[in-house]
Amino acid sequence: MYLFPTLPRCYLHGAIFALLALTLSSCVGIRPPHTAGGIVNFASDGCTLFPDGTFKNRDKWCDCCQTHDLAYWQGGSADERDQADMILRDCVLTRTGDQHLAETMYLGARAGGHPAGYCVEKNKGPK
Repeated sequence: MYLFPTLPRCYLHGAIFALLALTLSSCVGIRPPHTAGGIVNFASDGCTLFPDGTFKNRDKWCDCCQTHDLAYWQGGSADERDQADMILRDCVLTRTGDQHLAETMYLGARAGGHPAGYCVEKNKGPK
């Protein structure tokens, strides 16, 4: 039985690979250094473990990921995390018009943006 009948198999395989890579990468445990006040300095690597754009436009949706990273850095509730992930999806969809790509990135953020790495207390860093 095909789990997502509306997605072409090539997208599904790519999505599964991306979700697996993001999930496994969250186990690495790399955390940014804390400052003296206990606040983690903001940093973004663009679209973590995912291209920032296309071959022609290498930064096509990179700012969507940076905005998403900023929302995760700021922290908040589970609902705010969900909202940040939906904003990422909508931003990528607006930039590309590619619903499959936007959904793949959204699913990757849901899987890879594990709450253990999400700053639950505003600006306090991961627990």
